[in-house]
Amino acid sequence: MDRRWYSSTAPWGIAPSARRRRSRKRLPRIALSSHIDTAARVEVPALVMDGGASLQFMPFMRASAERLAGAMPNATHRVLEGQTHDVDIAVLAPVLIDYLT
Repeated sequence: MDRRWYSSTAPWGIAPSARRRRSRKRLPRIALSSHIDTAARVEVPALVMDGGASLQFMPFMRASAERLAGAMPNATHRVLEGQTHDVDIAVLAPVLIDYLT
């Protein structure tokens, strides 16, 4: 196969996974502190939630949610016990109704 032809017709060239890995390395890393600084300027009420079941696998999510809610002047933090990132609507709905009413 003529590689020049393939590279010119395929958007990712011969090795798409290698190209994507290289492109990820070029993305700037944004520090959490910059997001916290931005969140501190949010004055509208906000609900920050995290799943209780995610704590075992991703403990940074709880810490991030707590930090984010703590930085926002009008934020409320809720833990959805027994939930992961894929939240059950039966658990989410009552929390949202309580917050919005």
